[in-house]
Amino acid sequence: MTAGLPAAWRMERGAGIAQLRLGIDLCATYWHALLLIWLDDGTFVNLALIVQGAAEAVVLEPNLLYADEFEAAEDAAQAADLGLWGACR
Repeated sequence: MTAGLPAAWRMERGAGIAQLRLGIDLCATYWHALLLIWLDDGTFVNLALIVQGAAEAVVLEPNLLYADEFEAAEDAAQAADLGLWGACR
C-alpha cells in the first residue's frame, strides 16, 4: 500500500470494530503474506481503503482473486481524485 499511514489512521477511527475475519494467502514466489480483512458487517477493508483512495491496488500473481475489483476501485478513486490520488496532483 502506498498510503500506509493514512490507511492505518482511517482504520483506527473506524466505527467499533468488534471482530475481524482474516484471510491469509501465503505466496512462496514472493515470500509475502496477503492479508484480506473483513469486518463483522461484511465490509471488505482492503477494497474499502482502495475505494476511498487511501490505498493503492497492488496485484501480484498468483494472488488474482480480487484483482479486477481492486483495479476497478483504484481507477474510480483516481478519476474522482480521492485520497492520495487528489493529493498527488
